[in-house]
Amino acid sequence: MKGTWYEVSNGETRDKKLALWMRKVWLGDDGKLFVPSVFFSGNPNVTFICASSDGAATIMSGKHLYYDADWVKREKPETAATIDKIRARLGAKK
Repeated sequence: MKGTWYEVSNGETRDKKLALWMRKVWLGDDGKLFVPSVFFSGNPNVTFICASSDGAATIMSGKHLYYDADWVKREKPETAATIDKIRARLGAKK
């Protein structure tokens, strides 16, 4: 898969206190967006197992996992507005 990493934030000072991996997203050339695991709270192993059992695509960068944004929105509807905002800023197609 080909794509590009982007740093996203609200432009607020508190955003810069977050680790870079928490502010990165990956946008594939095909328009598929991946967001950091920080979108989920709780045990990261449980999140990975759930994603795996659902067949959700993941990307690893360093020691951090990034999940298919469409899957994240389905599993955590409260993230939909944030993901849609990120997608709009990047000009990404759904």
